[in-house]
Amino acid sequence: MGITHSEDDLKQAQRDLHVIHELTLSVQGAADVNEVEQRVLDAVTGDLGFERAVVALVDQEKGVVTAWLGKARDGSNMLAGGLPHPARMPLTDGDSAVARALLDGKTRLEVAAPYTNHPYLDAHLKMEQVHVFPMVLRENPVGVMLVQADASASETGRLHSLETIASQAAVAVGTTLLCIDRARRLAVQNERIRIARDIHDTVTQSLFGMVYSLEACSRLLPSDPERVREELAELKQLAQSAHKQLRESIMDLWPSEITNAKFERDLLRYKEEHCQGGEQLALSVEVAGALDRLQPRLRRSLYRIAQEALANTTRHASAAVASVMLRVGDGNVQLTVQDDGHGFEPEVVLARERDREHFGLRGMMERAESFGGTCRFISQPGVGAKVRVSIPVGGDG
Repeated sequence: MGITHSEDDLKQAQRDLHVIHELTLSVQGAADVNEVEQRVLDAVTGDLGFERAVVALVDQEKGVVTAWLGKARDGSNMLAGGLPHPARMPLTDGDSAVARALLDGKTRLEVAAPYTNHPYLDAHLKMEQVHVFPMVLRENPVGVMLVQADASASETGRLHSLETIASQAAVAVGTTLLCIDRARRLAVQNERIRIARDIHDTVTQSLFGMVYSLEACSRLLPSDPERVREELAELKQLAQSAHKQLRESIMDLWPSEITNAKFERDLLRYKEEHCQGGEQLALSVEVAGALDRLQPRLRRSLYRIAQEALANTTRHASAAVASVMLRVGDGNVQLTVQDDGHGFEPEVVLARERDREHFGLRGMMERAESFGGTCRFISQPGVGAKVRVSIPVGGDG
């Protein structure tokens, strides 16, 4: 009888190890923490055969245990809807067995109800006695696993299997949360850069034009008040335009229906209204190919690059003639902005921008590179300048 019992224990241990191995592989591919919860419950109740189990997560920022998910061996959900329940149990609740286990990192065996001190949870989880397994990663509690205490769950080997599962779940949850946090931080950083670029490409140019006009007004007073009145009326429109551009940059608004004609018309208007000295520049704009085939973000970025190149031409190049050519082909889209100004040394300007909060040439390059494309500056002093952008059609930005 003793030999048979030992063989049964060995077979059970082998099955548990196989389940733990499969769970370890499975949670590595989980899309989010709730999927980790679900897979842990499936392993504990479905594969290991325990009667009931519950998993919850720790919200460190708010100091609570939440996202409760429970499952029975027959596959039924222990909380309404089967979704993680948002009930919040304070992590600092000293009278709660769950909170104590999370705070000291120690497993609690055969804890009698109530074990959360949360009326809804203790009533709906329907487990009179539970084993409480804290999910701890690098001494930080990330979650908790409760398993209904029964004869099977009290065996030393099986308790060790449950502790291993809780440990694996802690690693999966912690890693997933870390990835989410990094992605969130990166998204915030990218959004800040996008807004900074758009403000530089639009609002900054508008403000520069307004300063230029105000200087002209100060020179005209008091000799030509009528002309000043006209200039101030235009300044009001320019200020309203800057306000609209700022709102569009912050809210990421942009007309998705931008067409060839609109691209050309808006760029010509931008030169007249926002570029100091733009009235002396002869500008031609041509768009060839179906611009509406491109995704809205790509169309906007192409416009912003052309806009920045044009602002640089009017501000620094002392050019008389400039051209903008946008060609949309089957495999890629090409943008070329060229002027006959006094030129510059791209390497020198790029090196100057590297350590400053400038979004000029480097910002143009980063816009193109975000779509898998390139942006080259071809220039030298005395021979004009050319900006050449090439982006694969369908590039994912």
